[in-house]
Amino acid sequence: MATPGFTSRSCRWSQESGFTIAEALVATAVMVIVLFTMYMVFDTAQQNHARGLAKAAVQQDVRVAFERLAQELRSAGYNPSKTGCGSPPQGGITAISSSPVSVTFQTDVDGDFCTDRVIYTFVPPTKSNVTNPCDQTDPATVGRITRSAQSWTGAAWSPAIPTASDAARCITAFAFTGYDSSGTPTTIPANVLRLNVSMTGVENARITAAQTYTLTTDVTLRNL
Repeated sequence: MATPGFTSRSCRWSQESGFTIAEALVATAVMVIVLFTMYMVFDTAQQNHARGLAKAAVQQDVRVAFERLAQELRSAGYNPSKTGCGSPPQGGITAISSSPVSVTFQTDVDGDFCTDRVIYTFVPPTKSNVTNPCDQTDPATVGRITRSAQSWTGAAWSPAIPTASDAARCITAFAFTGYDSSGTPTTIPANVLRLNVSMTGVENARITAAQTYTLTTDVTLRNL
């Protein structure tokens, strides 16, 4: 009787062990689906993170440059000119250009009580790149706003040819509209008492479509 019992248990164990090929294929398919779903969730999270970082970077860059420009413009026309600085040509906004887009004005920007001349200029990108409009490895795709300054020495502006540095990068548009005392638009620098300024930056995100960020404000020249 012992032999038949042993044989019965062996047969039962043999029938219950392992998976069929169909079961293995189904399990593999389910695992692949789960892993693919996890990958898609992770990839989407990465894209959103990259876009968030890119947007924050361009917003910060544009905001800092914009606030500095607005602050300096508000003081245009302030000509302290202490003894030893000479008497510079008086003026607030001294030049506005649409090609290239630029504005030139006089004020004291370094706090030495001598008049300075400041120039902001838009340098647009010379190369279009839809998927990566501000590629730091390709300067031709990078739009910039430059800033340069000169000091009045008593007889001339120094340096004669100022060095321009980048005030903001990844810029796609820069515009000014001047208004006179009656609120009428004007392109005559000496008549400008208020400026509407706008600046647009573009985020540098390779994974998704780039988005722009625009700041606009009215700047009243307090010293004119």
